Amino acid sequence: MTDKENFEKDINVPSKEQIIIDGVDVRKCEYLKESFTGLICADCNKSNDCSKSPNCYFKQLVRKTQECEELKNKIRGLQNDR
Repeated sequence: MTDKENFEKDINVPSKEQIIIDGVDVRKCEYLKESFTGLICADCNKSNDCSKSPNCYFKQLVRKTQECEELKNKIRGLQNDR
């Protein structure tokens, strides 16, 4: 079984269903786990409610990646306008 299949099995959600927390799809976060209280961030240093960790490394990385893509698109648009 692949890591992705194991992940989807662990949190019991279909692969197409998004899990948006703090504006970020967290399905690919390696620390996301489902517990009887909801989704938790189970990294090696803490075990928190994922929705109460708006600035975890995964969410920060996703937001920065989105910001970079938006800037790339703006630059392409400016270059095409020349």
